[in-house]
Amino acid sequence: MTSSEIAKTTSIGGKRLAKMLNNLERCDFIMKFRYYVKNNNNVIYKLTDFYTLKFSQGEYRIMADYEEKLHNRMALFKEKTKNKMTLVHTFVTTFGVANGKHSSLVHSEVTLDGLFIA
Repeated sequence: MTSSEIAKTTSIGGKRLAKMLNNLERCDFIMKFRYYVKNNNNVIYKLTDFYTLKFSQGEYRIMADYEEKLHNRMALFKEKTKNKMTLVHTFVTTFGVANGKHSSLVHSEVTLDGLFIA
């Protein structure tokens, strides 16, 4: 949807809508795409999944940059929602999360075997 369509649907507009869209984009809840039609620049906002997909052929290793991104994302979520409850990172993986320097942020995990217990 464009910001105009969102404003029309929600009855929220102007700076308030711009701030909300900016915050949602910073938290990775929406993605912004530019499209060009007849000399007109416009932006479409798309709702994203609330999870991140990564491919790994073995245990997933969390690297420093991804750990930092997850910490930042959680801090931003807490700040903007004024959430006082505990937030957890749950990883759903094929082979699990590898123990390592950056895996301490994982509170729980579900593996492929856990999803398909007979």
